Amino acid sequence: MSIQRFFQGDSGFVVSLSEKARKIGGIDLAGSYLSDGPYQPSAELFRELDDDSIRTLIPPYGLPELREQIAMYLRSNYERTYDPSEEITITHGQTQALFACLLAFLGEDDEVIIFEPAAEYYLPIIQLCRANPVYVTLKEPDFHIDWDELTLAVNANTRMILINTPHSPTGMVMSELDMLRLQRLINGTRIIVVSDETYKDLVYDTAMHQSIAMFPKLADCGIVISSLNIGMGLMVQSGFCAAPAEMMKKIRKVLHFSDGGHFVPLQKAMTHMVPDRSRIGGLAAYYRKKKEYFVNAITERTRLTALNSLAGCFVLLDYSQVSTARDTDFASMLLEQYGIAVAPYSAFFHDKQKRNLIRINFARPNDELEKAVDILGCL
Repeated sequence: MSIQRFFQGDSGFVVSLSEKARKIGGIDLAGSYLSDGPYQPSAELFRELDDDSIRTLIPPYGLPELREQIAMYLRSNYERTYDPSEEITITHGQTQALFACLLAFLGEDDEVIIFEPAAEYYLPIIQLCRANPVYVTLKEPDFHIDWDELTLAVNANTRMILINTPHSPTGMVMSELDMLRLQRLINGTRIIVVSDETYKDLVYDTAMHQSIAMFPKLADCGIVISSLNIGMGLMVQSGFCAAPAEMMKKIRKVLHFSDGGHFVPLQKAMTHMVPDRSRIGGLAAYYRKKKEYFVNAITERTRLTALNSLAGCFVLLDYSQVSTARDTDFASMLLEQYGIAVAPYSAFFHDKQKRNLIRINFARPNDELEKAVDILGCL
């Protein structure tokens, strides 16, 4: 794939809507960040900012004590032992982790299987790596994987399968059976599984997060990437990746030439937060309640229909009862006439074809959600 395709593309329709909403003082329900949560910025963070650590040389690949805490988290939750010195690396968010992982292992004309709908930044990263995306569409209404379609997509050029669980924007959570099928599918191949588990701590109802770290054959040839900043109360990007030592060497080589390290006081504060299980449990409970509040309001006060979501901070809304416009036009109308940014569902597909769905980020202050529901109710 020519790298020119990357430069010919835009920076992302959803990103542009978010930027416009903030510029005009509107309500941004399109972006992926969590601007409302149960916790304020950590007291430990402010103590560290006053400490001499702000002048400390940034250690490569992350503070040892933070990597140790992440290793303990992975071991206690997924029963997989990672060596914190050689198999865990701190990054500036999950996006940087994903970029480093793909750049480390993809070559020109390698194929990467991604499931659509998919995060807007997946495709540009694949293009930067000069690899070829292969699309497998999740099947509605529950957005499950079509294993026959996935099996047919795998060939001798398949180098990587990129999964996202819990999934954005649908809230789908891969099951244990899904992981066992994936493990069987890649057995005996050169395929690397990269698992974006950013919303691992925001799973609701009876769903349970299944990490590839829980499945030895996946973990042995796979990479876990995730976020560390969700629930911190700060608008910062911080993440990590975990992989077998030989794979991590290649990832770190990419980061060595592209990154100066992560802010030490922030890492020190996170060292106190990662092991706090009550904090993580509080996050899931808070956003579950917030989701129920928003979905109930949409159901009772508008003609839009909310699709079921098992995880994350997003809800898909079907607006076909109020408009026949394509989703990009509907989203543009909401922003231009009412100052509300929402994400058109087609933005998460490579073909950008017309859809009748929009994605709402409900991790926003209640007054913003109330105003949005009032406006949507008038349509």
